[in-house]
Amino acid sequence: MSDVEKIAASTAAGMAVNTLLQVLDQEDLLCKQPPENRKMIIVMENGIYQTTLANFVCDDIEVAFVEYDNHGDEEDMVEIPQGGGGTALAYASAGITVYRESSETLNIDQVFKAIKEDDDHGSL
Repeated sequence: MSDVEKIAASTAAGMAVNTLLQVLDQEDLLCKQPPENRKMIIVMENGIYQTTLANFVCDDIEVAFVEYDNHGDEEDMVEIPQGGGGTALAYASAGITVYRESSETLNIDQVFKAIKEDDDHGSL
C-alpha cells in the first residue's frame, strides 16, 4: 500500500469503529464506568421528607424513605424488618423519584462543601 492508501484505510477503519461505538452507545450496549463523585441529597423539612436530589441520572435507581419516630402515629407507620429478625415502626414510602439537580434546585456540590467546611470548623 502507498502512504495515501494507508491513510485512507486507517481513516475508513476509524470511521467504522466510531460508527459501531455510536450504535452500541445509543442501544445502551456499552458498559461505561459510572462518573466518579456521584452524590445524592435527601431533603427534609421539620422532620418531613421533601425530595431526593442527585448530580447524575438516576433512572436505574429505586429509592425508599424510612423514618423511625418513637412518638409517631402508629396508624400511619409501617413495620420495617430489622437485622435481628424483629420489626420496628417507621414512616415509610417506596418508589420515590430522584430528581437531577438543576438551576432550580439545591447545588449539590455547594451543599457538600458547606457541610464539610462546617465540620472542619467544629473539629478545631
